[in-house]
Amino acid sequence: MESIIYDVSFWLVVNFLLIVAVLGLVLIRQQLTKPVAHAAAVIQQKKLDEELALYKSMIDEGNGKEAVKTVFRSVWKKICRLYAVDERGLTVVEVMSSGKLPEKIREKILLLYRIYEPVKFGDVEPSREQLMVFDKTLEQLSEDF
Repeated sequence: MESIIYDVSFWLVVNFLLIVAVLGLVLIRQQLTKPVAHAAAVIQQKKLDEELALYKSMIDEGNGKEAVKTVFRSVWKKICRLYAVDERGLTVVEVMSSGKLPEKIREKILLLYRIYEPVKFGDVEPSREQLMVFDKTLEQLSEDF
């Protein structure tokens, strides 16, 4: 009779340990699949200070065309990631017309894009006025974040 009781208590302990192990694995899996990276990316992406600094340094070096091309692409990708917009296979105008971005952001991006488009696709050197508008709009966009 004693051996049956010990056998039952042994299997109860084994079952309890198995249940704890399974629950532990489920909790670990949930922690790994949480969108923690998204939250960290949003915090990291909040400001456009890096892009502003890069733009100003490239302008100071006299690379207006490269500054507009480089900074616009960087800002565009950062904004798309922030608002979870999949821009692959779509033009900037198509994404803007989809309504996935807030109106305030959309207006500023369109101002930047009007300068970026001829520079990128028409190989046009931006004028001093265009560079000033690009700089001012970039600063406003950074403040809106």
